[in-house]
Amino acid sequence: MTIPHDVLEWFASVKDAKTEKEIWYDWMDYSGYDDRPDSLLEIEMAKDISEFIDRVVISDFNEPLEIWKNTAQQDAAANP
Repeated sequence: MTIPHDVLEWFASVKDAKTEKEIWYDWMDYSGYDDRPDSLLEIEMAKDISEFIDRVVISDFNEPLEIWKNTAQQDAAANP
């Protein structure tokens, strides 16, 4: 995972432990989409990174890995 210091974006790469071959990668950025201040975007980015790490740790990579998931939609679907 790469998290640059000067911009609100991050990159993730997953490699096969045996071959070191990259099996998945993606990136996400936060600036320029709306007028929210950087302080709020930094909080959102930190939350997204934490949730991504949680998903990678339990993933078996048999289904597509997503860098971002809308947890509000998942919660609504699970609790109609």
